[in-house]
Amino acid sequence: MLDRLEPWLVSRLGKGVARAKDAPSFVANRIGVMWLLDVERQQFVALARGPGTPARIRNMLDSGEPLRN
Repeated sequence: MLDRLEPWLVSRLGKGVARAKDAPSFVANRIGVMWLLDVERQQFVALARGPGTPARIRNMLDSGEPLRN
């Protein structure tokens, strides 16, 4: 089935196919956990920088300043 589906995915959707012998959602779970941990780390960085007043947050968003150190 995958042999017939792969050419369609590549040609019609423009997506690559990564074959893995892992359980379904393994890769998605790894990526999801990575993003959750990154968001948590960014929150700690933001808290360490001081209180987030509306003016400070507006200035940060307008300047494009990332939360990362």
